[in-house]
Amino acid sequence: MAKRVKTRNKKLRAFNVKKGSCFVYKKKLSDLNIEFQKRQLENEKLQLDEAEQAVAGQKTRKKKITSLVTFFINILVVAVVLYVQLKQDDVLSFQQLLGFKINYWFLITAFILFAIMMFFKSLRVNLLVKQETKRSRPFLSYKVCAIGRYYDCITPMATGGQPFQIYYLNKRGLPASSAISVPLAKYFISQMSWIFISIVSVIYCLINGSLDNSKVVLVISIICFSLNLVLISSMILLSVSKKIGKILVGKILRLLEKMKLIKNYEKQYNKVVKTVEDYQISMRGFVNNKGQFFLLFFMSLLINLLNYTIPFFIYSALVQFEPSLYIDIIVKTIMIDVAASLIPLPGGTGMSEFSFTAVFSSLFVEGTLFWALLIWRFLSYYIYILQGFGIIVYDYFIGNKKYNWQRKKWELENESIEFKNRQLEKYRKKRKSYRNFG
Repeated sequence: MAKRVKTRNKKLRAFNVKKGSCFVYKKKLSDLNIEFQKRQLENEKLQLDEAEQAVAGQKTRKKKITSLVTFFINILVVAVVLYVQLKQDDVLSFQQLLGFKINYWFLITAFILFAIMMFFKSLRVNLLVKQETKRSRPFLSYKVCAIGRYYDCITPMATGGQPFQIYYLNKRGLPASSAISVPLAKYFISQMSWIFISIVSVIYCLINGSLDNSKVVLVISIICFSLNLVLISSMILLSVSKKIGKILVGKILRLLEKMKLIKNYEKQYNKVVKTVEDYQISMRGFVNNKGQFFLLFFMSLLINLLNYTIPFFIYSALVQFEPSLYIDIIVKTIMIDVAASLIPLPGGTGMSEFSFTAVFSSLFVEGTLFWALLIWRFLSYYIYILQGFGIIVYDYFIGNKKYNWQRKKWELENESIEFKNRQLEKYRKKRKSYRNFG
């Protein structure tokens, strides 16, 4: 009997020790979770601060002057290219163009394609916003696309759009994590679709010899494509593996330090690793929803296809409708975009015009090349500047006031729902007490 009691006490002590260990383990997990949430909030605050600084930097006098100078350089480069084109003997004058047989329905179709493309861009952002906030905000999504593209167009290497989108979403009521993850996810998915469509185009050109008449553009396109592929592949790798990402970042930064391209290794390393961690947190959340991920990926492919289809309808309007040239024109337009992707001037100015002239000189006949280039550059670049500027003016006079009223309305609605829930809870408790009393 004493032996049984002893054994039972021993088992009880072991159980209590095990229970105590589980309690300690759970407490440690809870502490780790709190620490992780604190770090995540700190990272979000830092990234929002960086976005706000970037946007504030765009509004400083020095930055405004720099942007204005860059924009005028952009205009000057385009003017020189267009002047060279216009001086050629076979170019149609404006009076001749008015008398030229133009199919205006195809020109209208090109503008409609731009509108459809903006609709799908806005829908893509709205799906991401709805996933994050459980609320559909289509007009906000459109404004985010328009203003983000505007800042991409006026900053070198298209670096200004994403910080402004983060800043704008946060100022329009999205939590910090959502304001950061929506533009990151949109950028990640759109870059993946762009790389996919670029790979197909490069292979097509090498097999069919579509750019044999412009070898320079082909070589520049392949070089730029290779560099873009390395950058995007690195981004995907960083998003998938934290360990490999840190090793890769360290090696690249060490190489850049030896090449004297960066000065403070530790500072740059911490900054890049923080960005990598932000990407990983954002991407895991979106990739886990595989259905929406593939929907957004194919939507991005459709957006690219619509964008690169515009020159075909310009050709159809100015020359002739020839369906057999559809794929060839799309592929050539993609290669022009690839060639201009790493040009530091906003919108790849200079390289875009040069590439378009070199690639399509044999297709646009009877002096129509100059006007085709003008229409294409308007629909691929300048229209975004006009659209974004229009949204900025609208927000200044109407949009900001409208949002403030909308925010107050949501606050009152939330207060009403909370008040209703509290009243219902009181009623349930009172009814329960009456039943118990009875």
